[in-house]
Amino acid sequence: MPAEPQKFRAVLDADSAIGKFAEEWEKHYYDKYQLKVDFSVVRVPIQRQGFGWLMFIAQGLTCNQVYAKCESLFPCWRWVQDLDAAVQGRNDREPTDHYAIWLRDREEPDEELKNLSAIQLAAYGVPGNTLLEGLVLEPWYFRRTSHLNNVNWNLCSGSRSSDGGVPSVGWKVGRFGVDYADSYDAGGGLRSRSVVS
Repeated sequence: MPAEPQKFRAVLDADSAIGKFAEEWEKHYYDKYQLKVDFSVVRVPIQRQGFGWLMFIAQGLTCNQVYAKCESLFPCWRWVQDLDAAVQGRNDREPTDHYAIWLRDREEPDEELKNLSAIQLAAYGVPGNTLLEGLVLEPWYFRRTSHLNNVNWNLCSGSRSSDGGVPSVGWKVGRFGVDYADSYDAGGGLRSRSVVS
Protein backbone atom coordinates (compact mmCIF):
# COMPACT_ATOMS: atom_id res chain seq x y z
CA MET A 1 0.00 0.00 0.00
CA PRO A 2 1.47 3.43 -0.96
CA ALA A 3 2.38 5.83 1.83
CA GLU A 4 -0.15 8.55 2.57
CA PRO A 5 1.02 11.94 1.20
CA GLN A 6 2.52 14.25 3.79
CA LYS A 7 0.08 16.98 4.92
CA PHE A 8 2.30 18.94 7.34
CA ARG A 9 5.94 19.62 8.06
CA ALA A 10 7.61 21.50 10.90
CA VAL A 11 9.19 24.86 10.13
CA LEU A 12 12.57 23.40 11.16
CA ASP A 13 12.26 20.76 8.42
CA ALA A 14 10.91 23.09 5.73
CA ASP A 15 12.57 25.18 3.04
CA SER A 16 14.05 28.63 3.61
CA ALA A 17 10.96 30.47 2.30
CA ILE A 18 8.85 28.98 5.10
CA GLY A 19 11.58 29.83 7.60
CA LYS A 20 11.55 33.44 6.40
CA PHE A 21 7.77 33.64 6.87
CA ALA A 22 8.17 32.25 10.39
CA GLU A 23 10.85 34.83 11.22
CA GLU A 24 8.74 37.64 9.77
CA TRP A 25 5.73 36.63 11.87
CA GLU A 26 7.84 36.23 15.02
CA LYS A 27 9.12 39.78 14.51
CA HIS A 28 5.59 41.03 13.77
CA TYR A 29 4.20 39.60 17.02
CA TYR A 30 7.08 41.05 19.02
CA ASP A 31 6.88 44.50 17.40
CA LYS A 32 3.09 44.83 17.44
CA TYR A 33 2.02 42.81 20.51
CA GLN A 34 5.23 42.48 22.58
CA LEU A 35 4.85 38.69 22.31
CA LYS A 36 7.99 36.55 22.17
CA VAL A 37 7.03 33.52 20.11
CA ASP A 38 8.95 30.67 18.53
CA PHE A 39 7.31 29.13 15.48
CA SER A 40 10.17 26.72 14.66
CA VAL A 41 8.22 23.59 15.61
CA VAL A 42 4.84 24.67 14.24
CA ARG A 43 3.42 22.15 11.79
CA VAL A 44 2.92 23.95 8.48
CA PRO A 45 0.39 22.58 5.98
CA ILE A 46 1.77 21.61 2.59
CA GLN A 47 1.42 24.61 0.29
CA ARG A 48 -1.03 24.48 -2.62
CA GLN A 49 -0.58 26.31 -5.90
CA GLY A 50 -1.90 29.87 -5.72
CA PHE A 51 -1.56 30.12 -1.94
CA GLY A 52 1.49 32.32 -1.39
CA TRP A 53 0.97 33.83 2.07
CA LEU A 54 1.88 31.78 5.10
CA MET A 55 0.23 33.15 8.24
CA PHE A 56 1.15 32.15 11.77
CA ILE A 57 -1.32 32.62 14.62
CA ALA A 58 0.17 32.92 18.09
CA GLN A 59 -1.18 30.79 20.91
CA GLY A 60 -3.66 32.67 23.10
CA LEU A 61 -4.03 35.63 20.75
CA THR A 62 -7.52 37.21 20.94
CA CYS A 63 -9.72 39.16 18.56
CA ASN A 64 -10.03 42.01 21.08
CA GLN A 65 -6.24 42.20 21.41
CA VAL A 66 -5.74 42.44 17.64
CA TYR A 67 -8.62 44.90 17.22
CA ALA A 68 -7.02 47.16 19.86
CA LYS A 69 -3.78 47.09 17.86
CA CYS A 70 -5.69 48.00 14.69
CA GLU A 71 -7.31 50.92 16.57
CA SER A 72 -3.86 52.19 17.52
CA LEU A 73 -2.79 52.21 13.86
CA PHE A 74 -5.84 53.50 11.94
CA PRO A 75 -9.53 54.43 12.40
CA CYS A 76 -11.74 51.43 13.24
CA TRP A 77 -15.31 50.45 14.11
CA ARG A 78 -16.98 47.18 15.14
CA TRP A 79 -20.52 45.88 15.35
CA VAL A 80 -20.10 44.54 18.87
CA GLN A 81 -17.84 45.64 21.72
CA ASP A 82 -16.53 42.20 22.76
CA LEU A 83 -15.41 40.39 19.61
CA ASP A 84 -14.04 37.44 21.58
CA ALA A 85 -17.37 36.75 23.27
CA ALA A 86 -19.15 37.13 19.93
CA VAL A 87 -17.35 34.15 18.35
CA GLN A 88 -15.99 32.22 21.33
CA GLY A 89 -15.98 28.47 20.69
CA ARG A 90 -17.45 28.92 17.20
CA ASN A 91 -14.30 29.08 15.06
CA ASP A 92 -12.88 26.44 12.72
CA ARG A 93 -9.46 27.02 14.30
CA GLU A 94 -8.79 28.23 17.85
CA PRO A 95 -5.40 29.54 19.05
CA THR A 96 -4.99 26.90 21.75
CA ASP A 97 -1.50 26.37 20.26
CA HIS A 98 0.53 28.21 17.63
CA TYR A 99 -0.68 27.25 14.16
CA ALA A 100 -0.13 28.15 10.50
CA ILE A 101 -2.35 28.46 7.44
CA TRP A 102 -1.80 29.35 3.80
CA LEU A 103 -3.85 32.05 2.05
CA ARG A 104 -3.89 33.39 -1.47
CA ASP A 105 -1.44 36.29 -1.73
CA ARG A 106 -3.75 39.09 -2.80
CA GLU A 107 -5.14 42.30 -1.41
CA GLU A 108 -8.80 41.50 -1.99
CA PRO A 109 -10.64 38.38 -0.75
CA ASP A 110 -10.96 35.51 -3.20
CA GLU A 111 -12.63 36.38 -6.49
CA GLU A 112 -13.34 32.65 -6.86
CA LEU A 113 -15.63 32.78 -3.81
CA LYS A 114 -17.81 35.76 -4.71
CA ASN A 115 -21.59 35.21 -4.56
CA LEU A 116 -21.16 32.28 -2.16
CA SER A 117 -22.68 32.43 1.32
CA ALA A 118 -21.09 30.87 4.40
CA ILE A 119 -23.72 28.12 4.21
CA GLN A 120 -22.79 27.36 0.59
CA LEU A 121 -19.07 27.42 1.35
CA ALA A 122 -19.58 24.93 4.18
CA ALA A 123 -21.69 22.69 1.94
CA TYR A 124 -18.96 22.73 -0.73
CA GLY A 125 -16.27 22.01 1.88
CA VAL A 126 -14.39 25.27 1.25
CA PRO A 127 -12.50 26.27 4.41
CA GLY A 128 -12.41 30.02 5.01
CA ASN A 129 -10.51 32.32 7.32
CA THR A 130 -11.72 32.97 10.87
CA LEU A 131 -12.40 36.40 12.35
CA LEU A 132 -9.11 36.28 14.27
CA GLU A 133 -7.20 35.46 11.07
CA GLY A 134 -8.96 38.27 9.18
CA LEU A 135 -8.06 40.72 11.94
CA VAL A 136 -4.42 39.56 12.22
CA LEU A 137 -3.90 39.92 8.48
CA GLU A 138 -4.76 43.64 8.44
CA PRO A 139 -1.90 45.12 10.55
CA TRP A 140 0.55 42.59 9.06
CA TYR A 141 -0.29 43.74 5.53
CA PHE A 142 -0.49 47.41 6.57
CA ARG A 143 3.11 47.20 7.85
CA ARG A 144 4.18 45.78 4.48
CA THR A 145 2.34 48.11 2.11
CA SER A 146 -1.26 49.37 2.67
CA HIS A 147 -4.72 48.07 3.59
CA LEU A 148 -6.57 44.91 2.61
CA ASN A 149 -10.22 44.57 1.56
CA ASN A 150 -10.57 48.08 0.13
CA VAL A 151 -13.19 47.10 -2.46
CA ASN A 152 -14.73 43.89 -1.08
CA TRP A 153 -15.56 42.65 2.41
CA ASN A 154 -13.77 39.58 3.71
CA LEU A 155 -16.45 37.15 4.88
CA CYS A 156 -14.81 35.32 7.79
CA SER A 157 -16.63 32.09 7.03
CA GLY A 158 -14.50 30.11 9.47
CA SER A 159 -16.28 31.85 12.39
CA ARG A 160 -19.85 32.25 13.60
CA SER A 161 -21.43 34.60 16.12
CA SER A 162 -23.76 33.33 18.84
CA ASP A 163 -26.82 33.96 16.63
CA GLY A 164 -25.27 32.12 13.65
CA GLY A 165 -24.15 35.29 11.87
CA VAL A 166 -20.81 35.46 10.10
CA PRO A 167 -18.25 38.19 10.89
CA SER A 168 -16.65 40.17 8.10
CA VAL A 169 -13.82 42.70 7.90
CA GLY A 170 -13.15 45.47 5.40
CA TRP A 171 -12.68 49.16 4.72
CA LYS A 172 -15.62 51.53 4.44
CA VAL A 173 -15.60 55.35 4.47
CA GLY A 174 -11.96 55.51 5.54
CA ARG A 175 -12.26 53.12 8.49
CA PHE A 176 -11.40 49.49 9.07
CA GLY A 177 -14.61 47.78 10.09
CA VAL A 178 -15.71 44.55 11.71
CA ASP A 179 -19.29 43.78 10.72
CA TYR A 180 -21.37 40.65 10.29
CA ALA A 181 -23.66 39.06 7.73
CA ASP A 182 -26.32 36.39 7.91
CA SER A 183 -25.00 32.94 7.09
CA TYR A 184 -27.07 32.87 3.87
CA ASP A 185 -25.94 36.34 2.67
CA ALA A 186 -24.06 36.29 -0.63
CA GLY A 187 -22.89 38.94 -3.06
CA GLY A 188 -20.12 40.01 -5.37
CA GLY A 189 -18.58 42.25 -2.72
CA LEU A 190 -18.71 39.74 0.16
CA ARG A 191 -16.01 37.09 -0.23
CA SER A 192 -14.20 34.62 1.98
CA ARG A 193 -10.48 33.95 1.89
CA SER A 194 -9.89 30.26 1.30
CA VAL A 195 -7.27 28.67 3.55
CA VAL A 196 -5.04 25.62 3.52
CA SER A 197 -4.88 24.38 7.10
